[in-house]
Amino acid sequence: MWESNTFKGKKCLNCSKLLHGENFCPNCGQINDTRRLTLGSMIAFAAASLFSSDSRLRNSMVPLLFKPGFLAKEFIAGRRARIVHPLRLFIWFLLVSVALNRLQLAIQPTDSLPIKARADLNLEESNENFIQFNFDEDSINTVNDTVDLPSYSEDDIAQYAFENSSEPAEIGLNKMGLATTFQNRLMYQIFFNIGKMTYSQFIASILDELLIVFLVFVPFFALWMKLLYIRSPDILLVDHVIFILYNHAFIFFLYSLVQALSFFLEIDILVPIMIIYTLYLWLGFKSFYQQTTTKRLFKFFGAAFGFILMSAIFTIVSIGLAVYSL
Repeated sequence: MWESNTFKGKKCLNCSKLLHGENFCPNCGQINDTRRLTLGSMIAFAAASLFSSDSRLRNSMVPLLFKPGFLAKEFIAGRRARIVHPLRLFIWFLLVSVALNRLQLAIQPTDSLPIKARADLNLEESNENFIQFNFDEDSINTVNDTVDLPSYSEDDIAQYAFENSSEPAEIGLNKMGLATTFQNRLMYQIFFNIGKMTYSQFIASILDELLIVFLVFVPFFALWMKLLYIRSPDILLVDHVIFILYNHAFIFFLYSLVQALSFFLEIDILVPIMIIYTLYLWLGFKSFYQQTTTKRLFKFFGAAFGFILMSAIFTIVSIGLAVYSL
């Protein structure tokens, strides 16, 4: 609200509807402000557009944190004006968690050694603890004369590509004597890229794929939940999607909070997140699905099994996409 009407226009700049001193256009909702944009106001407008939920974010945070399942029930029941859309809330906190991970990578000491070089150094250090055998030149020549050249199978592609990260797929597969099929090239390219990357590059490349991977993960997990509740036809597939999105928004908020604290405190991130989220999910099942304790326990463990299985699959997929796309 303005202290004066100096910057209010007589018609909406967006839809040209005539105005009579309103703060917002009653037709399209745009703010009634005729002032020229400044750099500060442009940045503020961009932030407001991204987080354009006004009081809805404040109204959503308390139930999101302390009333598991409540937001999903409210959204499904049609009471949506006061709360944030589940997909928007999910994307917000996912992006925040990715940004914090990026920041952590940025402030860490520069990691200039490729993963392969670090692995070689670790191997050399471990070899110092074992007996080393030295042969004279004649014995080496004798051994070389009697040993055949190594033969490779498709099972050796990963190790060969990792150890020979200077040889592209076609050259490496030809030296191994293997066909340059799509499957062989894919496997070779993934471990070829891993061998060249530093640890920081490896983690950053995975972070770049997280949004897409998690957005694809949600409907698959919702299908799993639909199978668990196949005898509850009143619970639609979209209901499971909404429940999962709000729950994932919580876990990414929790991860962001713990990640931020880890900049100042030496704490284990994974353990507290898993403990808190397990309790949160259990309470969410109780509130949202409203079943007896026995049925809820069965469905809870079924959901946990599906979550762990799909998380493992999608983690592998995200790593594959990240390193192959380099």
